[in-house]
Amino acid sequence: MRRPLPDLRERVPGAMAGPWRRWADAKWLGPYTPSNVPHWVRKLMRRDPQIALGLIAFKAPFFGIEYRVEGSTPEIRAFVQKTLLERREVFEKLLWSVLNAIDFGFQAHELLWRIEDVTVDEDGPGGLPERTFFRAYTLREFKDLDPERVELVTDRQTGRLAGIRVDGSVYLPSDKVLLATHQAEHQNWWGESALDRAYHPWYWVNHLYLYMTRYLEQKGNPPLIGRAPYENRTSEDGGPPRNCLDLLGAELATLRGGGNATIPHEVDAKGHQRWDISELTHSARLDQFLPAIQHLEDLKLRAMLVPERIVTQQSTVGSFGMSETHLDVFFSNLEVIKRFLILGTLNAGPVQLLVRNNFGAKAPVPRLAASELSRQSKALLADIVKQALLIPRTLDDGRVYSTASIIDDIRALEALNIPHRRPQDVAVAPEGGRQDQTAAPSAPSAPTAEDLARHSDTTACVARRYGVSRHTVCRWAKAGAPCLPLPGGRYRFNPRELHDWLAQHQAAKAEEVDRAA
Repeated sequence: MRRPLPDLRERVPGAMAGPWRRWADAKWLGPYTPSNVPHWVRKLMRRDPQIALGLIAFKAPFFGIEYRVEGSTPEIRAFVQKTLLERREVFEKLLWSVLNAIDFGFQAHELLWRIEDVTVDEDGPGGLPERTFFRAYTLREFKDLDPERVELVTDRQTGRLAGIRVDGSVYLPSDKVLLATHQAEHQNWWGESALDRAYHPWYWVNHLYLYMTRYLEQKGNPPLIGRAPYENRTSEDGGPPRNCLDLLGAELATLRGGGNATIPHEVDAKGHQRWDISELTHSARLDQFLPAIQHLEDLKLRAMLVPERIVTQQSTVGSFGMSETHLDVFFSNLEVIKRFLILGTLNAGPVQLLVRNNFGAKAPVPRLAASELSRQSKALLADIVKQALLIPRTLDDGRVYSTASIIDDIRALEALNIPHRRPQDVAVAPEGGRQDQTAAPSAPSAPTAEDLARHSDTTACVARRYGVSRHTVCRWAKAGAPCLPLPGGRYRFNPRELHDWLAQHQAAKAEEVDRAA
């Protein structure tokens, strides 16, 4: 009768599954819950390098634009400008905290107020006299609350936000709370987290990383193959006979544990080794992991509406125009976030409360506005500034120079830190001889009430609207922009006339470029 073959899993210890063959442990990722991602998982997701890159690319552009106050009366605008926008340490921290609603769906804040005297200058230096608001309510600071500790309380009849409860005990009414909600649809005050869309690729790519690590671990300590005679042998000390496969299995287990193994040198009738240990070789499969991992890493960015081409360099080749198109789409998405999340939250919260607490419930409430997040707007502004550099300027003694002529590589301009000389060192006398240094320029006549009503915008208002300095606006006036000169070197502008002048100025520049081409 033929002897049955041995069961290697029972007879050979080396063939047993060791600790290196265990399943990839991903318990730290938490349960797979794509329909309800908890906040602690979102905090874990923010530590992911690719998601952190997408979040900073999403939030950073909002700190590179100019914010301004529009509407209402000059004194209310100046008050909001002074107590909110000009307090950069509070405003920028509040802006960053409001953007955390993108991560968690909502972000709640407790507003802390104080009473102080506030002095404002409605028209900037050289304009209207300063005014002091005594015992005004101002925003001292705020506390950004951990979303895990916050419970939103809504009105059962209207569905509106009534307040929040912190740690299940401390209740804060809605007038002391600033709630920023991302994508608040159907009165969903909890909002939609952008990280929830990236949950699928984040969850599975971590498993792929674990599997790839296990594969590389196995490549570093590969499986072993052993050959030995299938027979029993008696040891020299007279012990019971043991099968050679059992002896070889013990040696294989020693090798797997980092030890040494010894096998006898025996050959068969054909001269082949009867005892042998070798590695189990197989083809490399690392290239099968990398494309899948790269695909899931790209999906993380796309889930947050960040085109991967604008922040990462892929192995595929793409044109520069394609990257610019992706960047334009990205800026369009940021415009939506700016209008609804940032400006909508701040206008409905601190701006409205500052006006109500200091000017009454019937006072007109201004609104925050910001410059556009687009390459075209920045290019237009850059062209206007370039033209302003070439505008001739006149000193008190009649000599003429241009801003571009003072640029040098020795010293720095005050605002741009560009090396420069003094204007007196580069200015030249105009044609027709040197003018009398004592001749004073003619003062503008006193404007009428109709002129002031038609030219409603001050230099400061124009500067905030177009995101430039007041000196640039003054250069526009000296270059021929329609304006109303006032005593003291001040100007007032008609908004429509100034807008048309800037548009014509840009069109003329474009025609010069076309003719040169």
